[in-house]
Amino acid sequence: MHCAARVIGEIDRQRRGYIEKLLRQAGVAPSAAATRAQVLYWSYLGAALSRSKLTGARLDRTVAELKLIGLR
Repeated sequence: MHCAARVIGEIDRQRRGYIEKLLRQAGVAPSAAATRAQVLYWSYLGAALSRSKLTGARLDRTVAELKLIGLR
């Protein structure tokens, strides 16, 4: 694997691990936390790469909904 791909893979792993840790600390079962961390990380990446950025109340509602998804 190319060096850059390894580095990006490691960054992805660390970010997912951080999200998973936060979910587990919030009481989400470990098996669910890993899956939800992946979904939330994909959401983050999609938002980061999107040309349409959310702001204000719409951003607040979206973040609130993601929290509900993660903590259910």
